[in-house]
Amino acid sequence: MEGKINKQLKKVLKKIVKEA
Repeated sequence: MEGKINKQLKKVLKKIVKEA
């Protein structure tokens, strides 16, 4: 469960960084 959340968080963070 924690791994899944971490993976999603990382993906979202990457998207934000790309948009920034």
